[in-house]
Amino acid sequence: DDRARTDAILTDLARLGGRPGLLDAPELTDRSAMLGTLYVLEGSRLGAAYLLRTVRQCREPLVSSNTAFLAHGAGRHFWPQYLAVLECHADELAEDDLVRSARSAFERFAHAAARS
Repeated sequence: DDRARTDAILTDLARLGGRPGLLDAPELTDRSAMLGTLYVLEGSRLGAAYLLRTVRQCREPLVSSNTAFLAHGAGRHFWPQYLAVLECHADELAEDDLVRSARSAFERFAHAAARS
């Protein structure tokens, strides 16, 4: 629950006058699929930290003050925790399935970005 960012992005979108678009849910059929998808989701926090610095410098208060999604998890150690879980299960993971799942998650987000 600590990792979920749904409320944060819905709050930002509402304040900005945006509407959420739904993505098709990934098929998380096994641990490799789940951890591959989480690679993308948890890794996106690293990019969000970079974007947060830029957005907070924006002169438009409506933009600079709505950063709940970008700031979610700041100061937490979500990425190292994810890596620890990944390493803990490394022997039982199918690397091809892990990579396929991560690519699928990237493609879902790219498709959504292209629609907007």
